[in-house]
Parts: sequence; C-alpha cells; structure tokens
Amino acid sequence: MSKCKIKILSILVTVLLLAVSVPLISRAESDIQMIRVPFFAPGMWEMEWDFPYSDSFFLESSITFSRDIAKASMGLTASAFRKSGASTVPNQYETYLSGAGFKDLKAFGYDQPTTPHTLSGVIGSKTIQDFTLIAVSPCGQGYEKEWGGNLNVGDGERHAGFSEGAEILKNEIYAYIDDHHLTGKIKLWISSFSRGSAVSNLAAADLIASGRFEDVFAYLFGVPRTTKKDVNYANIINICGAYDPVTQVPLESWDYRRNGWDLYLPSAATDPNYTEKRARASLTCEAIANDVLRYDPKMDYQLHLILEFVGEMFPDSQSYKELLQDKIMGIWTEEKTDQIFQILSSVFSSLDDLNRRQEYSREVFLDYLLYMLTSTAQTTKDATYREDGWNPDQSLPANLFREHSFYGYMSWIFSDLTDEQLFNMGFSTQRLSVFGDVDVEIWQGDTFLSGMDHNGLPITKSGVTNENVSLFAERSGSATTVFLPFKSNYQVRLICDQPSSFSYRVDGCYIPSTYGTSDGYHFVAVTGGTYELTFTRLVQDPSPLTALKGQILNDSVRDHEYSTVLAMQLQLESGSNLIRTSSALVFMSVLLVLLLACLTIAIVHAVQKKKHGPYSPWYVIVPHYLFLLLFVWLTVYFTDTLYTVSQARLIPAVISGLILFLLALRGLIRNKNLPNLLITCSMPLIAVLNVLLYQRSEIVGRNLFVNLIYYACMALLAVVSTATFWIQKEPDKAQTVET
Repeated sequence: MSKCKIKILSILVTVLLLAVSVPLISRAESDIQMIRVPFFAPGMWEMEWDFPYSDSFFLESSITFSRDIAKASMGLTASAFRKSGASTVPNQYETYLSGAGFKDLKAFGYDQPTTPHTLSGVIGSKTIQDFTLIAVSPCGQGYEKEWGGNLNVGDGERHAGFSEGAEILKNEIYAYIDDHHLTGKIKLWISSFSRGSAVSNLAAADLIASGRFEDVFAYLFGVPRTTKKDVNYANIINICGAYDPVTQVPLESWDYRRNGWDLYLPSAATDPNYTEKRARASLTCEAIANDVLRYDPKMDYQLHLILEFVGEMFPDSQSYKELLQDKIMGIWTEEKTDQIFQILSSVFSSLDDLNRRQEYSREVFLDYLLYMLTSTAQTTKDATYREDGWNPDQSLPANLFREHSFYGYMSWIFSDLTDEQLFNMGFSTQRLSVFGDVDVEIWQGDTFLSGMDHNGLPITKSGVTNENVSLFAERSGSATTVFLPFKSNYQVRLICDQPSSFSYRVDGCYIPSTYGTSDGYHFVAVTGGTYELTFTRLVQDPSPLTALKGQILNDSVRDHEYSTVLAMQLQLESGSNLIRTSSALVFMSVLLVLLLACLTIAIVHAVQKKKHGPYSPWYVIVPHYLFLLLFVWLTVYFTDTLYTVSQARLIPAVISGLILFLLALRGLIRNKNLPNLLITCSMPLIAVLNVLLYQRSEIVGRNLFVNLIYYACMALLAVVSTATFWIQKEPDKAQTVET
C-alpha cells in the first residue's frame, strides 16, 4: 500500500474516531444528574447544594484527574457529615447515594459514643456494566471526641490515630463485601474531609496495595499528613488549602507526608492572581453559604507562626509524644473545641522538664496566644474587617480555621476557574523580613502593588496601583514581613529618610510549613535614600541590594537561624506600644483619683476637726488599701497573662509603690518624727527595687507560690506604711517637766 493511501486511511480513521467520540462525550455529559444534598456547616446550620453524579465517571481510569469526580466526591463526603451532638446520622447519605442509584446502604459508627478510637461513616454499592462500584466515606465533620485521635501522632511510620481509623475503615469495607457476597470486578470510590480524609489516605494506599480491587478512586479534601513512608499512587488525590492549618499537621519537619499526590488551592502568598480568582470563587460561596469567601492573611500568618513554634519546641514526633501528646489529648478530649486558646494555654503551662530556653519560649508563646485573642477581639470591631475577614455569625474556632471550612473548599471546586487556574502541584512563596525603621514598598515594574511604612501604616499610591493584586504585609514591632509568590517578578524598595542601619532575610517556602534560607541575615548600613531588592520568577534568592538613591555603606551576611519565638516577640512588642499608652492613661487617671480622694479627705478632715476634733485615720487608710489591692492584683495578673511584655506588669507595680508612698506620707503629716520620715523615704526606694530588680528577674513567673509571696510582701509593706499613723511624736522635754 502506498504512503499516500496510508495517510488518507489514517485521516479517515481519525475522522471516524472523532465522529464516534463526540456522541460519546455528549452522552456522558447528558448522563450527569444533579442531586441536592443537605449538610451541616461548622456553625452547625444546614446548607444544601446540588452535587453531580454519573456512572460514566467511573468508566475511565482513576489515574486521570477528573473535576467532575471531585465535585461528586464532595457530595459523597457531605453525605457522611453529622450534626455535632447527634447520635445518629441524618438522612443526607440516603439522599445522595440513593439518588445516585446505590443500594444496600449502611451507616456505621453513628450509634456509638465518640472517642479518639472510634470512626463513623457511610457505605453503599451499585452495579455498573461488568463491575461493582463501592462508595464509602468516613465522617469528616461533627465527629466530636474523635478529635482526640487527630492529636495521637505517635512516633511510628504512620500517624497513630489515623492509622487506627484506617484499620476500622478497611474492616468495614471488607465486612461489607463479605456480607453482600460481592464477587468479580470491584471498583472502590472513597472520599472524605479533614480527619476522615487522613484515615482514607492511609486506607486507600493499603487497599490499592492489596490488589483486590479493579480500580480505586480516592478524592480527599483538607487532608492532614499521614505517614513518614508515603507511596505516590496517582489515583489518591489530596486537595489542600495552601494555608489550611489542618493540612500542615503533623509537621513536615517531622518527616510526615501524604500518600498520593497533592493539589493546592490558591492563596495570596502563593498566587499573584489570587484577588481575581478569589472574587470568582466568592460568587460560588455566596450561592452555597450566603456569604463571601472570607480572607484573613494576618490570622493565616499567626496560625502559621504557631505551627512553626511547635516545630521549634518539639523538633521531632518523638519529643512531641513524650512531652505534649498525652497532655493535649487529655484536655482536648474533655474540653470543648471552642475553647482553643484556653486549651493551648493550659497544656503549655503544664509542661515540665524544660530547659531555660524552652521555658522562655513557652512564656513567649503563652503571651502570644493572649495577644492573638485580644488583637482579634479588637479587629473584629472594624466594619470592613467584618465584611471580608471575620464572620460575626460564626464561632471563634470557625473563624480561626476558616481556611479549613468544607464550603470554602466547595467554593473553589465549583467555581468557574479552570483546573490550570485552580490547582498547583505544590506551592511556593518567599517571606521577606525587614528589621528596622524602614518603609517597604512592593513594585512590579512601574506598577505599585503594596507597602507598609515604619509606623505600621499601609502605603497607598494613586494612579500606579494594581488593584487586582493583593500581597500580605505586616508590621510587628520593629519588623516588617511580606510574602511574595514565587511565580512573578517583584522589586522591593526599602526607603530610609535618614542614615540608618537595618537588616533583612529571605526565607523560601516550597512545601507548607517548611521554611529555609540560603544565606542568613543581611546587616546593612546606608545613608538616607531608596534601596531595592529584585525577586526574579522561580529564582530562589533575590539579587543583591542596590541603591536607587543614596549609598550603601555596609552589607554583611551573618548565619543566624530564624526564630519563631523572635517573630512572636516582635508582634508582642507592637502590642506593648498599646499597653504603654493605655498604662500611661491609667496611671494618670489613678493619680488624679488619688489626688481628688486626698483633697476630699483633707476638706472633710478640716471640717470635722473644727467640730469634733481629728477624725479616724481609717478614713485615709482604707481607700489606699483598696487601690493598693487593685494594682497588686493587676501586677500579678499581667505577670500571668503577659509575662514576656514586662511593661504590662511594671506600670501597676510602679502605681503600687506610689500608693504605699502616699499612705506613709499621710501618716508622716499627722505624726512628724524620725521613724515615720525613714519609713516614708524608704517606700520610693522599695518601689524602685521592686520595679528594676524583682520584676525584671527570673524569679518572677507564672508560679502560684511566687505570686502568693509577692502578695504577702506587699501586705507587709502596707502594714509598715500604715505604722506612720500610730508612731506618735515624742513629747517635748520642757513640757514634760512643767507637767
């Protein structure tokens, strides 16, 4: 046969295949049915959504990603949710699986009390052509005390709690096959969310390895890490939020990964087009939840710092197991999850056998938890923040873990974004930290993107700003932190009004929660001017600092490890400015009140003295005692709650010393003699020693015994100050002789 005839025949065959395939594709698309399923959201209100299903989804190989199967898997996942507190699963699993034609439906585990060692879920099957399809989903929301199993990491190859759940799930699947006498070709469709997805990740890997199934389709959402020895099965698909805190534990620094392959959703830190993409996904979110797709980069950053801190405090899973696991499992299982800050504070306060560095790190962390709680309470009062970031209709944990909301994942999956626009095989970002009084501006060519001045105020520029790009910038104390997606070019300008010194470092994040730097801290001395760092797309390190205006006097590099504790301390320092301002106002107010009280007592004294003689000294002593008790208590309170921000406890300690001095002074005015003068003069000295020595020493801490001793010492000083009212002036000798 001639080459020409072969070519013509090939063209005819191709045209014939295309002609045949078009009806097949059309038939597959028309075959899709939409099933409305009710499910419960984190606030425990009911939502409804139409999820697709078609038998044709499972006729192709599982190793090819299908957006349709991902959407259908979300329906299967939602059908297994339960409302928190419900002893039996609502009928949404029947709604979806029955609507999709599945038979022999079974809900398991919903009728038993939840513990860290239980698992619930749904399972069903149907015949498609020459095979049986089994659909199974372990419960991924509303599982109550099963939360405790998430914290049971252990120190083996697999996460202990998830591995235990995987064994339960595999046993349920095998028992279902035996009970219904299923033989021949069997395909498995498994999907879940959160804890259920982690359990499914391990179970799916084992079921694939068993060779018992014709094919396995595993679509998992919000998946925690599960194993130190992962297998890259192409048909286990883990869809994760880039800044979903649940998907970042157990820590990658402990060598934990996931079976299968990971797809990451967009985030501002990793995607230069995040603002536009989020707007499109937000339209879907409004249709699902009657709410916008909320975004809070500051909270994401703070939660990420907490995870980094845990990695520093416990460098491997064994140290976590030995020092923290039992404590946090015991408390978290018993307490409500909406008390997350109280739980973390209680757990870390109870840690023992720590070295001095770990003890100080713990104190900083406990202060940081309070800082997060109070700063969150303040920012939620901002109307703009409530519109786009904080949802006042949801609980504290629901807002903190907003990136882990199921309907948030749905908003991205059901959006009109293409797969290429939606997913990243991995995500990467660069974190630039600048320390010093420097204004930071981020540019892309001649277009201004974002900025933060050295006072912590956002920089805006009219006419040259790209409103579609939103980059996170945060000023904490003397440090400015910005996140730059790895996929674009940026110019970061550092602006100084006068000669100054500053430092900076760049950390690359290539896998969630893992940061590293190539060359450490840069310490720079410059004249006043504008200096620029150039970040090139997909290049790890920026170009050397260059001067656009001014002169670089010195640029040296020092190899210091990045410290999460330092980053937290810098944020606490930024909060201490508010503390200092508030304390100054309190100090002035108290001083004014004390002066008014003294003036009132003096007037009453003068009036009463003319009528009845001198009044009782207790009219003076009791008000001073009440004020003293208040500020001694405040000193101890801030020692317990903001230990590492020393200004918080120093101000009330100073006021306590002032009250003691005023009390002794009032007694001296009544009884002028040398002992009273010595007592009065000693009070300011004792106050100075208290503030400069004791309050800044290592003796002070979150310790009940030490605090009780402090109360006792202040009570003793109050008695000594009060003694000036009772030590009488010695009678004159001449007057005594005459008498």
